Amino acid sequence: MGVLILTFAVFVNALPDEDFGRKGNQFYGEGKYREAADAYLSGLEQLDDDASAEVRAAFLNNLGAALYRLDVFDGAQSNFIQSFSAADSDQGRTRAAYNAGNAAYRQENLKAALAFYKQSLLADPTNESARFNFEFLARRLEGEQESPQQQSENRIDPSEYAKALKEQAERLVAETKYREAYDLMIEGLKVDETVQAFQTFIGRTGKVADINQTPAR
Repeated sequence: MGVLILTFAVFVNALPDEDFGRKGNQFYGEGKYREAADAYLSGLEQLDDDASAEVRAAFLNNLGAALYRLDVFDGAQSNFIQSFSAADSDQGRTRAAYNAGNAAYRQENLKAALAFYKQSLLADPTNESARFNFEFLARRLEGEQESPQQQSENRIDPSEYAKALKEQAERLVAETKYREAYDLMIEGLKVDETVQAFQTFIGRTGKVADINQTPAR
């Protein structure tokens, strides 16, 4: 996969509990991931009941990030999921869901990873890393679901019009204009039935367009 970068939460407030956060971040930056994980865990244990949701979510996210770097992907995913639940901002939710998707991917649970990337996009449709990974996995899973025989049976030779239309739609996708790209292809189907050759592209573009139009919670 082209993008598997963890999104990190940085502690900046001078709260006593966050001393562990800053220490954890320092260890993490130095590549001392075991020490970082211990610091984040200590910070979680020291949190008061009235600690803000975002502080709790940040500790859980960064503990997950440290575990991820230690190749403890199941533990990392668990903490990212808890971070998602604890977060009370779209930024916190998109970060945690994206990271959970990366952890699921590293465990070869592709359907779960796809669902997490979708959650990340629902929280923030502008998260380009989540969008890239969502589209990458959607293409891969669609390819795996079709047998070679089905792919042969479904093969349609697109006309020059259909090819040009898809190129135009791809340019719109590159500009993140998914709804416009989807509508363009649907209108093209009414003109030329060989546009069906790109049905997988149309379906995937439609899914992302629907995410873009879903309000973040």
